[in-house]
Amino acid sequence: MKIRRRLTLAFLGIAATSLIVGVAGVWALVFQNEVSEGMYRNMTVPLGHLITMTENFQRIRVDIRDYVQAAAPDRPAYLDSINNLRAGETQSSAAFARAIDADQDQKLFDAYTESLGKYFEDLETIQTLVEANKLPEARTLLKATTETAVQTQQAIDGLVEAKQGAARDAKNGNKALTGQIVLLVSVVTALGFLVAVFVGIVLARSIVRPLRASIRQLEELAQGNLTTRGDPRGLARKDEIGDLVRATHQMALDLHESVSSVAVTALHLENSSRSLGDRMETAAQVVASVSRGIGSISEHVIDQSAGVSETSATSEQILQNLGALNNLIGEQ
Repeated sequence: MKIRRRLTLAFLGIAATSLIVGVAGVWALVFQNEVSEGMYRNMTVPLGHLITMTENFQRIRVDIRDYVQAAAPDRPAYLDSINNLRAGETQSSAAFARAIDADQDQKLFDAYTESLGKYFEDLETIQTLVEANKLPEARTLLKATTETAVQTQQAIDGLVEAKQGAARDAKNGNKALTGQIVLLVSVVTALGFLVAVFVGIVLARSIVRPLRASIRQLEELAQGNLTTRGDPRGLARKDEIGDLVRATHQMALDLHESVSSVAVTALHLENSSRSLGDRMETAAQVVASVSRGIGSISEHVIDQSAGVSETSATSEQILQNLGALNNLIGEQ
């Protein structure tokens, strides 16, 4: 596999690990947000409705007491306040009913609705008695509604306690879930880090080791060791590092072959030089012998030249004598 492909796969692996860590983190955040929204929707909002229901109910009790005790001209104002508070109580209880998600809450809410209905029936009866100017009967009935009012308030308090307990349970569950999410993200992050480190180490070793081996081979070649050869594992590789190792190995082989060829040629030249030297020595000996022969011949020629000169002088003397003889003969 080519190094570029290895690097690409390594980077893709690290990117995939980072993506997994990121997805795990985003999922944790989204899940945490959903849990928080669920707590707000199922705990915080219903508790707000319960608080409003409690306030409205207590104000109704106060206003109905003041309505019974108030003078006739002031009663319409109290009656309007009571009607508005009843409407608010009904609206808040209906909103709370939509957020009920447990059977226990539904039972407590049914008890609250029943007691509240009885209390509102008594309020209407008290209103009728007051309008009929039957104040003693109205005051007696108002005192009798105390038990129903207490039951209603107890039902509301039970709903508040149930929601608070559910909120505590949700808080503890959310805390445990948060711990699990943190653990999951930490484990995924740690695994991603280990995978990245492992891939980096393996990739670095797969590149650095053959490079170092090639560098050592080149250093040995520079020092004159032409017998060094490439690492077999590097030669077997099918990537760019393998190409480098094989090129270095082939260069060492070529250098060794070239130097061996030069050495053989030098040996042949040395042998030829020796043979030529022997021949030159023999030629010198022959030349010396020839020189000696030429010297001997020169001496002989000189001796012969001297003899020839003497013969020539004798011949000239003879010629002179013959000339004189001819002269004498002529005179006679």
